[in-house]
Amino acid sequence: MTRFNRCEKGSVLIIVLVLMMVSMSLALYTVSLSRDMVASSQQLQDQLQAKLDTASVLEKMVYIGTTGRFTSWNIENMSANREFPAQLNLRNTPFMVGNSQVRLQDSSGRLGLAPPNSSYLKVMLRNIGIKPVEIETAVDSLLDWADEDDLKHLNGAESYYYRAEQTKKYLPRNDRFIQAVDELTLIKGWRGAVFEAIRNEIIPTSTVTLNMNTADAALLSGMLDISRVSAGQLVQLREKNGVIRRADLMVAAPNALTKMDEYITNFPSMTVAVDIRTTIGLSGDLQRAVISFKQNINHPYTIETFEE
Repeated sequence: MTRFNRCEKGSVLIIVLVLMMVSMSLALYTVSLSRDMVASSQQLQDQLQAKLDTASVLEKMVYIGTTGRFTSWNIENMSANREFPAQLNLRNTPFMVGNSQVRLQDSSGRLGLAPPNSSYLKVMLRNIGIKPVEIETAVDSLLDWADEDDLKHLNGAESYYYRAEQTKKYLPRNDRFIQAVDELTLIKGWRGAVFEAIRNEIIPTSTVTLNMNTADAALLSGMLDISRVSAGQLVQLREKNGVIRRADLMVAAPNALTKMDEYITNFPSMTVAVDIRTTIGLSGDLQRAVISFKQNINHPYTIETFEE
């Protein structure tokens, strides 16, 4: 009887231990589940707040753009809003507004959707090491894509080329403006290194003139037919002096003065590419827009493109 009682007590003890382990496992699972739910809830809250912050910054940016004064390379903040700097640079240099990183780029400091001057493109592509035959093919094909006739440039491509390619289900646009940056990849010679070199130099707008005071080194080299080294020196002088002066051209690129043409200017287009990225905790939000601040009788501004 004593032996039976001992066995019974041992069995009860084992059962109790098992039940305790099950209870502890359930408790730990409940705690873990609660922690995950709290984390998910916090992440959702951060995500919503990031979206609100991004939208708020964009609205404030629009107000400052419509009430501010455009100079050669920035927008002077004439509003009472001191979250934004007194001068908003138009050179794609980031600045912070609360949790949001903002970049503004004057559209005349980049290429537009109109096929750019072929000589600019050739210099830009040459300076990054694209082979001459690839440059000629890409540039001539772009010209053929945009012109209205069906006469092929020496290294270009017209309708019969695209018809002959079995993988192609389209013909040249035959219009001065392409509709989107990625459209370039449809054109003969515009895949791979050529497209990657140019894609970030294009803003989806119709700007034709180019602003020396908001262009980057790659575009400056093409505009002035100078090396990337000389263009980099010009950018450094511009950062020091605020704008590119005639004396700066004489120092960094003395031959550039002979390359100036009617497309090169010192003034912004008043069309701005806006990039706003907000980060809160592990959540983030992004909005991009191209906004024209050229006022008319009906509209103080026009949003040309918007992406989120």
